[in-house]
Amino acid sequence: MKNQDASSTTCSERSATTSLLFDGARLRSFLVHASLMAILFELIFNFLIIKYVKYTEIDWIAYMQEVKGFLNGDWDYSHLHGQTGPLVYPALFVYIYSILNIITLNGSREIGQIIFAIIYVALFAVVLLIYVRYTSFDKNSLTYYWIIIMLMISKRIHSIFVLRMFNDCIAMLFLYLAVFAFCKDNFNFGLLFYSCALGVKMNILLFFPAVGILTVQRFGFTFKSISKLVILVIGLQIVFALPFLYENAYEYFHYAFDFGREFTYTWTVNFKFLSEDVFRSKLLSRSLLTGHALILLIFILSKWCVGERFKNVFFLLFKYKNVENKPLDTNHIIYMMFTSNFIGIIFARSLHYQFYVWYFHSTPYLLMYIPYFKYNLARLVLLLCIEIVWNVYPSTPLTSIGLHVCHAIILLGLLFTPSPASLPKSQTN
Repeated sequence: MKNQDASSTTCSERSATTSLLFDGARLRSFLVHASLMAILFELIFNFLIIKYVKYTEIDWIAYMQEVKGFLNGDWDYSHLHGQTGPLVYPALFVYIYSILNIITLNGSREIGQIIFAIIYVALFAVVLLIYVRYTSFDKNSLTYYWIIIMLMISKRIHSIFVLRMFNDCIAMLFLYLAVFAFCKDNFNFGLLFYSCALGVKMNILLFFPAVGILTVQRFGFTFKSISKLVILVIGLQIVFALPFLYENAYEYFHYAFDFGREFTYTWTVNFKFLSEDVFRSKLLSRSLLTGHALILLIFILSKWCVGERFKNVFFLLFKYKNVENKPLDTNHIIYMMFTSNFIGIIFARSLHYQFYVWYFHSTPYLLMYIPYFKYNLARLVLLLCIEIVWNVYPSTPLTSIGLHVCHAIILLGLLFTPSPASLPKSQTN
């Protein structure tokens, strides 16, 4: 009897301890501490990578060579070249990498790596802040702890930042700052950050359908909303480009915003199961563009512009006014931004290894949003499958097919899951 009583007492103590550890209030209060510890860990970990992992030169020297001409007073885009070819990025890229050239004492790789470690941690912190503060997953569960783990596991992402120093990293930092500003209902700063992201790399256009519609949903289809988009997005791009436009406007647009640019088959991650001839064909390009437009239209009609508040945005665009004049639900903002980009990723003409940073940090949100995964472990496994594909070099037909399968699973899950706009407000807060 004494042994049974002792055993019963031990079980009760274990149960009480487990209940205490996973109590909702404790999980919520510890989440901020866990986030801060994750940020500190990433800071230390990135510096350890710099110290102990061999650096691989891909584009850093080319970036420094491309901005050297600008620093020497040449503003003609057709004259700005690096060892990998001509400069093909917008004007803000030139200014930022010119500053980096000066700070790094003419392109010192070691100093550059330290700067990109800081950029990594800054982006990680902003993304964590968006998740913890502005998404509405169950804070009484372990969901956010799973998200933190997911955001930290990528070998490829760490490499893109501190072992490659691609401009995609800077563009995405600006982009997540834009998402954060939109969530704070500061659309002026949001559009400003968005334009800065676009000024570094053109892939940021994948978010523009969401940015445009969100601005209209917030302010109505009015002069105010349209002027915000024109001045803060398009106008700022013109301001950035003024020196180059003055020198040679045609060459600037030809190189910085070349929508017909051909990609190198060697580097493609998503289409190695096709022959090189098919990969370069106009038919594939047109098919992808058609698919992108079709799926985007489906999301606009059935996911983004639905519910009592937004039902008229698409069909009655020219009559629509935001009579409520209230901030948008942050879940709706995040959902639209991340799905707009993800659809573009699925139908991308080609994905190179550094492009993984375009959507990695938003993937945990998409996975957590889909309710059909019964366990968070299943979500983690799917993310790891995507991660494995992005770490195989060179990519193979099998890895390319695997990437499309993983993307298709997520897309189907999103299609069959109600969007935040279609849910009652009580279910999104």
